[in-house]
Amino acid sequence: MVAAGSFATGLVLTECIRRTATLDDETLRKAANDSDLNTFYGEFRIDSRTGLQMGHRVHLIRWKGGHKVVLPAT
Repeated sequence: MVAAGSFATGLVLTECIRRTATLDDETLRKAANDSDLNTFYGEFRIDSRTGLQMGHRVHLIRWKGGHKVVLPAT
């Protein structure tokens, strides 16, 4: 799961670089703040007010009686 998240981060960074044509940190951060992207790992969106990632949710599962059960988000 760490590898998937890291790869998705690379995809988001690549898209921000493509949109801005720069490697300037502040410009890339603004591009990330303005982005609403989908990757294979899930949705990517940042709350521009708090700077926290809003789009991605991790779903926890467990096996119960031989069946997969998705646990509710807390």
